[in-house]
Amino acid sequence: MEVSLHNAVNALIMGSLCLLRFQTPYLPIDGRVRRCSCELLSCVNILTLIYVTVNNNYLNNNFVLIYTKLLIGRAFVSVADLPRFTLVCKTIIIGYMSNPFTIRIYVPEGDPEGLRIIERQSSPSKFFAFPRNKWDQIKDRTELTGAGIYILTGYSNPEDELPTVYVGQADIIKNRIEQHIKNKDFWDKAVIFVSDNKINSTHAKWLEHKLIDRVFKANRSIVENGNNPQEPTISEAEQAEMQVFLTEIYQTLPLVGLRAFDVPRAIIEPVKEKTKDQKDTIVVPAQEEGFNRVFIGEQSWYAVRISGGMLDNIKYIAGYQTAPVSAITHYAKVKSIEPYGEEGKYKLNFVDKAIKLENEIEYDLPKGAMQGLRYTSLDKLLKAKKMSELF
Repeated sequence: MEVSLHNAVNALIMGSLCLLRFQTPYLPIDGRVRRCSCELLSCVNILTLIYVTVNNNYLNNNFVLIYTKLLIGRAFVSVADLPRFTLVCKTIIIGYMSNPFTIRIYVPEGDPEGLRIIERQSSPSKFFAFPRNKWDQIKDRTELTGAGIYILTGYSNPEDELPTVYVGQADIIKNRIEQHIKNKDFWDKAVIFVSDNKINSTHAKWLEHKLIDRVFKANRSIVENGNNPQEPTISEAEQAEMQVFLTEIYQTLPLVGLRAFDVPRAIIEPVKEKTKDQKDTIVVPAQEEGFNRVFIGEQSWYAVRISGGMLDNIKYIAGYQTAPVSAITHYAKVKSIEPYGEEGKYKLNFVDKAIKLENEIEYDLPKGAMQGLRYTSLDKLLKAKKMSELF
């Protein structure tokens, strides 16, 4: 609720500024304009009441921003514009509460894996998503001669389960990408965010700070940035505008396959009891070092591909230790299942420590039969002596 209302307030600010930009002759600060301002501020008062009711202690300074702009004469609105202004505000607020949006993706070469230029309806922002080998074809675009944000992604090592991500900003985007072509080898894809003369150097640094903070919290990638730079100081008005851009970035990145900034949320929390014959347990192969460090130590298991139709059924996980152990030795109850990395894999979090089986289940399957996960039921797992009894 708080996030949606926060976006609504930011939308109210942006909507007011946009409308004022297109109005006709300014009116002096007289009684009529003051009355108009008070009517406009009733919208703000309603939002204030909602905020205080919901959060009890939350009051956004954006209200002060609107109040100041309307009453001290830095922004004017005519009485004739009041109905249209109110309608615009209501429309924007309702839209932001449900947060739908429309984008246009232009693919200049007809290759969906090549350059994609992404624009958002009614927004000055623009995204360029492209593979590294297409840089020479876009580097001379005028949009890349100003300030902006860029994200580089790829895999540093073939065996890495998570992508490597680097977040940066530059006064002149083109020059910085040219540098990274020469000095950073890991990346094979990039996303650039610019906005028509709306972002200066300080804005870009603020966005960079927020994105790096988010990518560390999401913990869905190997972050190439050594640390998070200090948050620069910008005004309340600038923060409101940059927050809108930040939301657009978070919403657009998944559309180009970049989910490193999505904070994982449990998509499955097993609660229902299953019938004893239903497959509610996955058996995963694990080498000794990874098994002890993750399955036992971290009480979780990740980089697991689970069939979509099985996600709702999984309640338990069992660990098959490969040679020289060659047996299923432990199992655990699954607390939650959440996305992991960029490739449609999942992380399973355990309710508690893994439980050691009283009798290890010996491997008696054909060679190579446990190179990937298998499905079984807990009832079979607790009764089996040989793995052939499970599948």
